[in-house]
Amino acid sequence: MLRLTQGIFGAADPEYLGDLASPTEVGLGAIGGFGDYFGALAADRRACPTDDLATVIANGEIDGCPIDDDAMLWYFIIV
Repeated sequence: MLRLTQGIFGAADPEYLGDLASPTEVGLGAIGGFGDYFGALAADRRACPTDDLATVIANGEIDGCPIDDDAMLWYFIIV
């Protein structure tokens, strides 16, 4: 989780670039990693709700409609 966060907020830092060609690649890779992690977490919380914030986000609605996966991912990232 720390490495993914560093990839988003420190994508231009040479320490995180490694063999990748650009900060964009680092940032997009981190977003993809978050998507994998939080996608699995959301699926679990939809199937087996608990009393936590992940369940609230995974089952969130706006105007009576479930939030889409992209919006849900960003809610997880900013929290």
